[in-house]
Amino acid sequence: MQMNKGKNKKRKVFEFNLSLTLGIIGAIAFIILAIVTVKMIATQINSNSESTLVGDDTEGYSWVESTEIGEDGSPIKVPVPDGYTASQIPGETTVSGGFVIYEGDVDWTKIEDLNTQVTTYSEEEDSNSVEKTEKVNSEENRIESNTSNIENKIAEKIINEVQETEDTNIKLSENKTEERGLDGEEQNILDEEKKQSEEEKLEEQKETNNTIQNEEKMETLAEEETPTTIFELQSNVNQYVWVPVKDVSRIYGIDSNGKLWGKSYLYSSSGRSHNTSWSENSTNGVMSITNKEGSREPDIIPYNTNYDIDSKLQSRLDGIEQYQLLAQQMEENFYKTIESIKKYGGFYIGRYETGNLGEEKAVVQKMNEDIGNQDWYTMYEKCKGLAGTNENVITLMIWGSLWDETLQWLVDSGATISTGETIDYTLINNSTNWGNHSNAEFYYVNGSGGTSTKNTSSSTRIPTGSTNYTKVNNIYDIAGNVFEYTLEANLLTCRNARGGGYYSGGNQWGSAFRMNTNPNHTNNNFGCRSILLIK
Repeated sequence: MQMNKGKNKKRKVFEFNLSLTLGIIGAIAFIILAIVTVKMIATQINSNSESTLVGDDTEGYSWVESTEIGEDGSPIKVPVPDGYTASQIPGETTVSGGFVIYEGDVDWTKIEDLNTQVTTYSEEEDSNSVEKTEKVNSEENRIESNTSNIENKIAEKIINEVQETEDTNIKLSENKTEERGLDGEEQNILDEEKKQSEEEKLEEQKETNNTIQNEEKMETLAEEETPTTIFELQSNVNQYVWVPVKDVSRIYGIDSNGKLWGKSYLYSSSGRSHNTSWSENSTNGVMSITNKEGSREPDIIPYNTNYDIDSKLQSRLDGIEQYQLLAQQMEENFYKTIESIKKYGGFYIGRYETGNLGEEKAVVQKMNEDIGNQDWYTMYEKCKGLAGTNENVITLMIWGSLWDETLQWLVDSGATISTGETIDYTLINNSTNWGNHSNAEFYYVNGSGGTSTKNTSSSTRIPTGSTNYTKVNNIYDIAGNVFEYTLEANLLTCRNARGGGYYSGGNQWGSAFRMNTNPNHTNNNFGCRSILLIK
């Protein structure tokens, strides 16, 4: 009996130690799970408040190295959507200076002045214009002369081939007649049949020769053509500039209902402050629209019978209804905008004011003059259509919040204007020295290809991208030229246009200025700018 008691006591000790061990293991597992969960939550929160870059290439885009070195000592990468080509032009390949992409495939070996410093839009244009004209005429004469020589050689070659064929046929006929000893009538019939057969073969040979020679001619002419210049490339291909975003939270906020709202800002020479239309709780970060009739996005302007109501939209925006414009286009596209910026770390802005507004398909190209005289609804559709059939991107009219972010980037990146001055809030507020305003003076390339002078106290709308005076970080005319419509709503009747116009003074209506006007308004002074988002 005593021995059994001893055994039982030992068993109890063993059971007690096993339970303790299992408890310790469970506690450790719980701690590990808690740590992992906290890290996951922190990662999720961080992804919602800051831009995150995806390191691997995936379908629809690729990461391209810029010529700018990052803090880690390696080249900064920029996402380039499929269907677009990263620029290899000096001055267009850095992130802080404006990384440019071109629509389609560009063969950079054909760009004549790719590795030369091209001086344009200055007093030198005037003195060089005669020399350039003579060079162009000389080149045209050379190509025309080469074409004529090629055509003469082709004709001579065909005649020689025909003559050789006829000589060969005569010799064959004579040889066969001698061998067979045919009488005159049989020989005549045979000769006639051969003649018809040979004529048919000769015609076939001529057609074949013509086809071959035409192909050779086209190849030769292609080789003789002058390589495309940078100016010609930029005047015929759509271009966009990468705007990196370090802190996406300054672009948007979320209200208590979970809706995303864009943040708009006011500017002064000392800096920028948030627009009084919105506020943000400092404790939980919840955003509130304090003035639902002030500057805001995404939203519609549902006032009487003139604006975003069903009867108006059905005749203007492919027959959609008001709720579709708000929910399926405005709100949905703003959500896609924020998600794209979070994923890729920025967005692309049109390098030039959107052109060809009176045509079926719009463009974003240098020297375009069709940049106004359309209402907001037409411009809204034109900007959406810029993506074409490319399923890797979305194109839209620019959001007001992204206009503000672009201006902030110019300041943050230390962008400089043509005079060498660095962009600061003073120049943002007063853009006379870098925008086509009524009180600015500069040289530009006119629609005829010559150089013109825009004088002070004059109002002249110029082709977009026609002067380096209005270029900053490779973006043209974001100050002055035409007021540029945005997606930002104002009051119940207006959309906001930004940047000032050619008839306004840059000291009063600068690059940050908001002009609210009804969307039916058409005027030579109003245009728009597009953005491109990677899906």
